[in-house]
Amino acid sequence: MRLILFDIERISLDDFISALLKIAPDCRGEDSTADEISAKLKDLGLKVNSEKIGKACKILNCLRRLGFELFVNPIPMPEDDLALKVLEKSKIEVISSKKSKISTEVVAILTKFCKILKCPFKIVEVHNFEGFRIILGESFNIDRIAVLETNVDDVSGELLANALDKLSRVCLDVSAIQCIGKKGRPAIIIKALCKLDDIERVAKTMMEETGSLGVRIIPVNRIIEQRRIEEREVEILGRKFKLRVKYSSASILKPEFEDVKKIAEELNLPLLVVYKEVLRKL
Repeated sequence: MRLILFDIERISLDDFISALLKIAPDCRGEDSTADEISAKLKDLGLKVNSEKIGKACKILNCLRRLGFELFVNPIPMPEDDLALKVLEKSKIEVISSKKSKISTEVVAILTKFCKILKCPFKIVEVHNFEGFRIILGESFNIDRIAVLETNVDDVSGELLANALDKLSRVCLDVSAIQCIGKKGRPAIIIKALCKLDDIERVAKTMMEETGSLGVRIIPVNRIIEQRRIEEREVEILGRKFKLRVKYSSASILKPEFEDVKKIAEELNLPLLVVYKEVLRKL
């Protein structure tokens, strides 16, 4: 996971925007959150500079699309009562023993985009500004799962397909690998990944659906990329469509297949053509 951590003592909206432009000078794009933030601040009676808030939100949204997760360290207690109001029911933590001048607009933006970082990470780059720092880093999520596998050499294609379908409902992933078994017979290795709590259930399903006499169980660690799903809007042939997009790194994004399929059906176009056009628009 690539991450950006905001470590703030004091900050103004102008300083926040200036800093973002220094770490991401080419970050631009569409934004749909600035209006929501501005409206919330106006409801609290604050005079809002919507243009500046929009500029900051565009950069942060661009960074998220590039695969960065955004975090903020616990902040000093803001002196402005409106900033405290904005922090109500947010995930941002406050240091009660410290007080500081932190822009209410920046607090509102941080509550919308950032979470509190709870895991260790490796520092890649540090940008120091007056009153705050922006830290770029990397973190990996490691969890423990089980690999279950069995060899079969006497199962028809129809039974194999059914077994894979049943396993896919309870597993993290499942695959079938061709191999050569004993006495040179063609065989299939069925391999499934599952959570440790599901080992017995998966093993039982694997044996019942294939007739296998045994299943190998291999506990393993794995490193997983943190993913997130955002709703995006694309325009194709003059029509606008909303679809879900999965982001997992700075270079990897994947539109939800079923959403793209639905668009292709509505436009009566080949799925491959629509899929390529969606990727181009994203």
